[in-house]
Amino acid sequence: MENIFFVSMMRSGHHAVLNWYSRNQFQPIRHFNDCRIVSGVIIPDPPNLTMFYNGHENKYLLNESHQNHDEWIKNSRKTIYSFEERDQEYIEEAANIVHPQKTVYVVRDPLNFIASCLKHVEKYPQVEQKLIGQMRKRLAIWKDHALKLEEKQTAQHSAINFNLWFQHRSYRDNLARLHGFVNQDLGVNEVMLFGKGSSFDDLQYATDATKMNVLSRWETYQQNPNFRSFISQELTEIAERLFGVTYSVAEPPLPLN
Repeated sequence: MENIFFVSMMRSGHHAVLNWYSRNQFQPIRHFNDCRIVSGVIIPDPPNLTMFYNGHENKYLLNESHQNHDEWIKNSRKTIYSFEERDQEYIEEAANIVHPQKTVYVVRDPLNFIASCLKHVEKYPQVEQKLIGQMRKRLAIWKDHALKLEEKQTAQHSAINFNLWFQHRSYRDNLARLHGFVNQDLGVNEVMLFGKGSSFDDLQYATDATKMNVLSRWETYQQNPNFRSFISQELTEIAERLFGVTYSVAEPPLPLN
């Protein structure tokens, strides 16, 4: 059994990437979502849900209700543990428990990441403290994730640029080769149910995900005071250097503290 970590921030498109990564390998893969460490054990959220993938389908399996659950899990060749909002220290602690053979980071540009969080809070105010109240702390973790895009990419330690993944078949092809499978673009057009789908489109494009305007969401918020309060010169530099996203408003971004 091969253990794989997927690490990302919430509202980063990581479930779409994980679905594509798993579907195109044409072998049974199970996924434990939004994992956390509890008393030295990795526990997913919700704890009784397992996602199962193969080349033909994906299934949400509740272990107490699905008659084939145990058989599917037994036949799985790989297990993916996804972590959200976790810093390097936390991931290293988790790695000491399950010893992953691969760790994959998924990173979205900061402007669309922040815009998606703001939109999600407008629709679901109960998550405001989690997504917006702790945004500066979250951006520090996001920065650590983003800088991994500039490190040497190997099958064992890699980072996926969500913007490039969404835009270019050639980028997805190269990622697949790095990870030892052939990309057939299965799952690219699927919107996953995790996180209630897209912050902007919900499940409207459930089978046409590539039609979503996910790379320019931030333009809706570029004059929004909350949005602007989170933008620093450093973030705009990273956005342009790593993602090719140029931030331009009437007033300059806030200086670094």
